[in-house]
Amino acid sequence: MKKALKWIDDNFEGIIMGSALWAIVLIMGISVIMRYVFHSSLSWSDELSRYIFIWFSFLALSYGINNNTHIRLDLVESFFPKTKKFLLIFGDILFVVFIVYMIKPGIEVINYLINSNQTSAALSIPMYLVYLSFLVGIFFSLVRFIEKYIKKLYRFSQRRAD
Repeated sequence: MKKALKWIDDNFEGIIMGSALWAIVLIMGISVIMRYVFHSSLSWSDELSRYIFIWFSFLALSYGINNNTHIRLDLVESFFPKTKKFLLIFGDILFVVFIVYMIKPGIEVINYLINSNQTSAALSIPMYLVYLSFLVGIFFSLVRFIEKYIKKLYRFSQRRAD
């Protein structure tokens, strides 16, 4: 059970993102075949691919944090190599502050879209489902940051105990 949970923890975003990319490829492939072979285009394929890509993009944020490949200023680290650890932690703190700050506006936008009953043009999908990707992405990012620093504190306490 412990191995299964670790595997899910390590691969959760990757599996969802891989599935999303395959879905985009299949949807766009079918659209191309319909357009050029059957001379009949699908009205919904571009829109659905776009929305899947939006979800993919926000999940990629937490994937980058989990694999320590998220965006950071490497240039600053190269100019100040002695303070690299401090700068990495400071950058993570700023990122977490930004994420926490963006929760309230994200919720406000979702509430507005729910109340306005706005839907997409081709699929009539409620637009709050598309914009919800932002909140889900930053929630998973926040969870990954917390997890990252809990693991670091645990490793630090293990080293001190030895």
